[in-house]
Order: sequence, then C-alpha cells, then structure tokens
Amino acid sequence: MTIASSKSRANQKLTPQQRAIEKKRALLREFRASDFDPDTYDWQKHGEYFDNLSDDEWAGVWKHVRFASHREPLPDEARVRELVDDAAISSGWFAEWGGELHFSRADYHGFAIENRRFLKKIQQFCHDMADFFGAPPCDHKEPYDPWARYRPVIPALDHLSAVLERKITEDEHNASSADDPPNAAKPELDAWRAGLMLVWQNECRLPIENSKSLRGFLIAALRPYVPGQTDRMAKHFITKWLAGKVTAPPMSLRQLFGDK
Repeated sequence: MTIASSKSRANQKLTPQQRAIEKKRALLREFRASDFDPDTYDWQKHGEYFDNLSDDEWAGVWKHVRFASHREPLPDEARVRELVDDAAISSGWFAEWGGELHFSRADYHGFAIENRRFLKKIQQFCHDMADFFGAPPCDHKEPYDPWARYRPVIPALDHLSAVLERKITEDEHNASSADDPPNAAKPELDAWRAGLMLVWQNECRLPIENSKSLRGFLIAALRPYVPGQTDRMAKHFITKWLAGKVTAPPMSLRQLFGDK
C-alpha cells in the first residue's frame, strides 16, 4: 500500500507532457518492434504531447470560475473541464493534434502546380492509349473489337481531366484571395487562449473583461503545459481580444459531434 501511494504521488508531480509520454511508452512496450525502443526514443524532439489536466491542475482552473461566478448554481463543472481540455487539443499546439487548417497563397499555388502536372500526364496517357487502340471497327461484317473492354478507360480519364481542370481553377482563385498565415509569434497559443475565452463566455456565462479572475483562468489552464505564464501575458492577450485582433476559433470536431 505504501509503494502504491508513493507511486501515485510521484505520478501527480509529472507535467501533462510527461504523463502523455509515459502513457505512450507504456502502450508501445506491449507492441514493441525490434528496431524501436520507446524508453530511449526522444519524444520531446517532435514537440509537446497532450494529456488531460489532472484533478489537482483542474482545481487551480476551476477556482477562478467559482470566484467569478458569485452565483448558484455554478456552471456544469464536468462540461467546462471537457471544453478546457478541448481548447488545448484543438489549438494545434500539440504534436499529434491538429488545429484549424490554414492554407496560404503559396500552398494553393503549390496545389495548382501539382494538379497541372498530373493533368498533363493523364492527357498524354489518353492520347497514347487512343493511338494504340485506333478507331473502333466500323465494318458490320467484322464487328470484333479486341480493345472493346478497355476503351471505357479513355472517357473515364477524360472525366478525371475535367475534374482536375476545375480543381486547378479553384486553387488559382484561392491563391489570389487567400489570407496570409497569422503573424502572431505563437498563433497556436493565441488559438488556445481564444478557445478558453469562449469557454469562459459561453459555457461559464461570465463577462469578458480584463479581470484578475479571467487572467487567472487563462494562466491556470495553460501553465501545466506551458510554464512561465504570467499575469502580464494574459492581460496582453485579453486586450488584443477585446480590440478584435484575435480571430475566434471554429467549432472543434469534439464539439461538432457532441462528444461529451
């Protein structure tokens, strides 16, 4: 019993990043390949890894909601906790979790170039195939066509060519109208904080103002994953949000499909 308690206390001291890596190691030990050792692999070189806030870490976040609410009943704590974790997952900060996809003008130009190369190869292949097959026999006395079963490939590839041409047109249009990527130093952190702001406003029904409680909420939610969060950082972000300089994040997949 003493050993288990000591182990539990040790695990509670791990950061979410460390807990996530330990879970990955434990899982991969069961399926270890001969050329991969999860215990010596440098997981951190690929970035941060996500694990839900522990009970102790969550308590530090929830106390700011309780203090700011000044009312009963309080918001649904389980739901708020789920959405706080979801704001982290959907931010794009973590190595194995994607945030909002953003394609730049250069990306769309690249898509158009690749599709145009593919289109050229298809068109050349169709031309060569048509030459090889030749025209279908038109003599009703000798109606046999040795390539009859393969001729439908040509109209199918013509259809694919038309699809690619439309896609190239769309990509070129998007390249001319796409916004450049956000110029924030760490846009993933801004997306994360923005998600937390929506939780505070929509789920907790609390006002968005540069208050000590809201700043404390942002700091407590981020600090277990990103040490060094300060009141000044939170205050700066809230000021940007109130000035309309931060884009609200889209609904995450978890919210969209009601994964509660």
